[in-house]
Amino acid sequence: MEFTMDRDRDRIGRDSMDEATEEEVYSTALRLADRESFLVVKIREAIARIEKGEIDECEECAEPIGFKRLLARPVTTLCFECKSAREQVEADERPE
Repeated sequence: MEFTMDRDRDRIGRDSMDEATEEEVYSTALRLADRESFLVVKIREAIARIEKGEIDECEECAEPIGFKRLLARPVTTLCFECKSAREQVEADERPE
């Protein structure tokens, strides 16, 4: 609440370009914070899978994910084939 009040107080006497820039910076900061929070959860889940010995197991087909894929994306839970299939379904469901 204090941050919002400070932002509102600082806006007095500023032009619309300053306000638009500030809003964009604020919006970007919020998106980055959300993304970082999401990634922290994914990292904790990956650590739990490592502790259980399940880090290399695809959550959909139970086949090995593969070292190269895990090296490229350590928080992944899907093998290449399952991820590709999921992306294709998502692409097919998108409105044109």
